[in-house]
Amino acid sequence: MTASFFDVVCLAAMRNYEHIQQILPIIVFFAAYKLYHELCKTNELSIMRIMGVSTFNVALPSISISLIFAVLCLFILNPIGSYMMIQYEASTHIKFRSYANYINYSNNGIWLQDKTPHSGQIDKVLHASKMDSLRESLIDVTVFIMDNKWTVKELILADSATFNENQIILHNAKIIGDINITAKKQLDFSTNITFAQMQDSILPPYVVPFIKLPSFILDAQNAGFDVLKHIVYFARLLFLPFSFAAMVFTALMFIDVTPRKVHNIYYIAYPAIFAIILHFLNDIVIILGTNGALNPFFAAILPSLLCLSMCAVYRYT
Repeated sequence: MTASFFDVVCLAAMRNYEHIQQILPIIVFFAAYKLYHELCKTNELSIMRIMGVSTFNVALPSISISLIFAVLCLFILNPIGSYMMIQYEASTHIKFRSYANYINYSNNGIWLQDKTPHSGQIDKVLHASKMDSLRESLIDVTVFIMDNKWTVKELILADSATFNENQIILHNAKIIGDINITAKKQLDFSTNITFAQMQDSILPPYVVPFIKLPSFILDAQNAGFDVLKHIVYFARLLFLPFSFAAMVFTALMFIDVTPRKVHNIYYIAYPAIFAIILHFLNDIVIILGTNGALNPFFAAILPSLLCLSMCAVYRYT
């Protein structure tokens, strides 16, 4: 199924929140840098230093505003952005796919609705208590065979299920019909669901609001999904106030480092280069945290710690 140009524009607008989320610390950095640059031009910053005002007290008003902004981002901007991303995921699902296998999970396990591509009729609903990623199997499986009126024709109980070339193989299955119960050591039937689709079916972290993210991570983890990416994302949101404060201190340091008598282009070039480096550093530590090379919470706070370390080295040397 193809989408019109208007559909593409709408999808791009809904996806903007993901990019805004990534550059929020850089926005705070440039805002603080602009403020201290203006104070430096009018010698107000120098006067405060002469009067004995400490660096922390100089930065305190900006830090307070940045913390308020962080709270607004977490509890107002984040839910709005998450809703837009949900609409984006739903729209891409409708616009660019002719059919789908619906996969859902909650605190009671994983649910799959197997939808046939030709008729669009859901003929099987599968429930599993959890997923075993190492063995690529499902544990404690129940399959509901449905007719076109959503009536259960058969109920199949199995200890586990594996996937093999458009087939689900049930192990130690019991088929419960209207009259009798039949036991089979192995039972297979065709499906449009693959194990890779199941692993990829977990919602992206930016779709889930910050408040609901801990319970979402817990449910997905209990169901057997890999949630390292979601933990890193949650940690980045959790440390967002600290990140904003670090950006304020870094902006103040850049004003001190930049010579007074230089062309205005340097006042743009220095912070721009820093912003580019910080953006790539964020990407690197996110990859390391997602792959398990770094602790997710340490990976989330590492760029801010490096910025504060850089400020401390400058302050005391």
